[in-house]
Order: sequence, then C-alpha cells, then structure tokens
Amino acid sequence: MFKKLLVLPALFLSLFVFALHAKEVKVASLDWPPYTGEGLDKMGPVMELVAEAFKRSGHTVTASIVPWNRATTETEAGNFDSYGPEYPSSDVESKYDVSDKFPCGPLVLLKRKGAKINYTGKVSELKQYSLGVVTGYVNTKEIDDPASGLKKEGAETDEMNMKKLISERIDLIVIDPYVAQYLTNKNPAQLKDKWEQVEPILEKKELYLAFSKKVTDRVEKIKAFNDGLKALQAEGYIEKYLKKVSGK
Repeated sequence: MFKKLLVLPALFLSLFVFALHAKEVKVASLDWPPYTGEGLDKMGPVMELVAEAFKRSGHTVTASIVPWNRATTETEAGNFDSYGPEYPSSDVESKYDVSDKFPCGPLVLLKRKGAKINYTGKVSELKQYSLGVVTGYVNTKEIDDPASGLKKEGAETDEMNMKKLISERIDLIVIDPYVAQYLTNKNPAQLKDKWEQVEPILEKKELYLAFSKKVTDRVEKIKAFNDGLKALQAEGYIEKYLKKVSGK
C-alpha cells in the first residue's frame, strides 16, 4: 500500500512535467490531395502523420491549409513554425531547417493517351516539348535549373496542368502519380483514360517539413517530430499512411 502511495505522486509529477513541455506547433500546408487538403479526413494522410508524430512527444498541431506561396513565405517570416510537405532541395535547406524524411510517390511525366513522346530518361530529350509544372513546386534539380533550356509553363495547381494536358495546350506535365490518380477519380468524365504515365520515372521522392529559422524553439520542435516519426516507423504506421495516399 505504501509503495502504491509513492507511485501516485511520481505519476502525477511525470504527467505535470510532460504537460509543462507540451507546445502548440503551427504547421502550414497546401491543398494537395491525396496528401493534404481541407476537404480530406484529418486534413489528409500527411497532416495526420505530422499530428501523430508530434503527439508522441506531447505536442499538439494547429494545421492551416493555405496557398503554397503563403505557406513558404509566412513560415520563412516566422508566422508558422513549419510548412510542408516539401520535396528536399538545396534551395529549401538554405532558407529553412528541415526534419527527417518520410516516403511518398515518385515524380513522373504524364502525356496524353496515345501521344508519341521520345524520352529514354534524359531530361535534355524534353527540350522539344512544352512541359507543365506547378509554380513554386520543387521538381528535379535538372528541371528546375534555369539553364535547362526546357519550355516550362507554370500553373497554380496539378489539376490545372492535367486539364491543360488533356486540352492539348501542353505536351507533358510533371506530377506525382498518386495525385494524378486522385484527381482523375474526382473528375472521371474529363480525365479518365485521357492520359498515360511516361517511363522511366523522373525521380524517386521523399518529403519533409521545413521549419522557420526565426522560431527560437525550432530545434526542440524538429527533434520532437523526428522522435515521433521514428516511433511511428517502429509501430508500422508508415505502411498504413502509404496505403491511404496510394488508395491501395
């Protein structure tokens, strides 16, 4: 009985310390289904993963779905702790501190169904085609190189690019295949059986969170997320997350 009485104060003390270190983490994201989005359950599989990772360290997440440009600029200014998901790049890492990576789909090219595209894996082969990209998105190092010589056309969203592709306004688009399939399922009358993936893929990809360098406790928050992500991996959560994203 005496031992039980000693355990209770120790338990309450540990809970108090845990609560004392608990923090709100403000994360900005974008409408990028099936990964993230205002209309998705729990704002999408990525935001659910982010919330679960921080939860493992006792933190809570306040997520905001905003235009991509606002997510990046306001995070850089310190109005959000973090934004994401983001593809890794040296440009991102020069402006923000970043978390550990978690998986996603690859980056691929789509063409209109039946279109003849001469591509064997060399980005230089794409110079003869008009290439749709989303403004502000990281693609591949070669595609994003200003000196690439590619005829890139920017659009605000992946959905806009798919519609431009189908309407023959551009020859190819850069996209995640899970995103392409989600958008097609959402609008089958306009997009189903209208496009094909070009092989080989452009690049295998991973995602991370980018943290503002103006947030004073960012190192602690990055560690909290990374520790939580490791816990999720050990629990087998990542496999469930990928199934939600892929729809399989």
